[in-house]
Amino acid sequence: MNSYKVTLIEIETALAELMAAPKRLAPGPYREGGSDVEQPFVIEMDALPLLTFIEDVSRGARVYEFLTMCRPGDILNYLRVRPVAVNSRLAGIFDEELKALWRKPQNRDCGDGYLALTDFDAHFRWKGDDTWPEARCWLTFREKPYWNDLLTNLLKSIRRLQEQLRLSNDHLLHDEVKRIDSGTHVRDFLPEIQRCCRSEPVAPAETKLSGKLFAAIHELIAKDDVRSVSSDFVDYWFWRILVDEQLRRCELAGQKEPQAAFALSGPDGEVGNVPFSDWGGYVHTPDEGACLADLFIMPGWRHSFPESDAEGGMLTDILYPPRQGVAQEQCRFLIVKRDLGALKCARRTEIGDGWFLYESKRPYQPNLKFRNTLVNEPFGAPESSIQFEMGCEAYGSPLLPWRQYGYLGDA
Repeated sequence: MNSYKVTLIEIETALAELMAAPKRLAPGPYREGGSDVEQPFVIEMDALPLLTFIEDVSRGARVYEFLTMCRPGDILNYLRVRPVAVNSRLAGIFDEELKALWRKPQNRDCGDGYLALTDFDAHFRWKGDDTWPEARCWLTFREKPYWNDLLTNLLKSIRRLQEQLRLSNDHLLHDEVKRIDSGTHVRDFLPEIQRCCRSEPVAPAETKLSGKLFAAIHELIAKDDVRSVSSDFVDYWFWRILVDEQLRRCELAGQKEPQAAFALSGPDGEVGNVPFSDWGGYVHTPDEGACLADLFIMPGWRHSFPESDAEGGMLTDILYPPRQGVAQEQCRFLIVKRDLGALKCARRTEIGDGWFLYESKRPYQPNLKFRNTLVNEPFGAPESSIQFEMGCEAYGSPLLPWRQYGYLGDA
């Protein structure tokens, strides 16, 4: 694992322990109708999702969600409950909500057997004489001073952390805070602030990439002859340093469009919980396959053909079998997790951990226009190169019998 990490705020140990510690709440017992039988009503509540939220913020994620917390009631979104001793009707509420969590993506990850307090609370309403006994019990309990004191104290702690966050000199954070304060953040134009009750962080503590690979990429993206990067990595910290560089170049060049300053292309599917837009950056998503760039980190599924290497040739020639295809654009640097050996067209450097870097010997020509067809072509397929490119450009893509022709490895 790589040691690269960013910690924007530090939470006190005592406060972290307070949030994570479960507290048993007993709104009951209560009685139904004229029955003398007492019904149990005991639940357990903690603020672990609030602690998880703060961990995310300390790593540069969910900053807008955090800095817009200004009311004690906002804290309610980060509390979770689970049953301890309840009757069948209350148990049914928990079962019903747990089965329906797929409809509530913001709250479905709050922990096994747990419900977001807001989801549980929504089941209880005053209905005059028709109010359920358990609803009367819960709503009466919710009116106790305990709740106002709890929320007020937690909000005071949040405000201290908000002040600490604003003092950070992190470049991406500083830029995002400016957009929040000016009302121009991308989330300012959504109808409501999405608040998530999660028990696991969105942002991992460290990158999944090896230390040597991460360090090599960090060094390469600062070079003048790297103006675009393409990778299918789904890694929070990898994309954070790339978007940081993108915004830095934007500022230096006076550019308004991030891609014009430093073009980035990602995988053709989901990139996980990487908040490009929150950071103010932009990452192109290919329709299919991968895009070439000045720095091309070859996906594991992509085959290479060193036999296509030639003196004075393009580094991208090795992406095609001999005489079966030619890339129309260059890449300055190629990072690949296999040793292609010495190439006539490029200089070879061993990064470590199985990764190798190849640098083209040809004069540098910027690659700023991403084209899926250049890396995505199913070599050996009956369609001609021209037909394939027209199909991709006009219709998304034709039928691609990749595995039939054996050029793509397992994803």
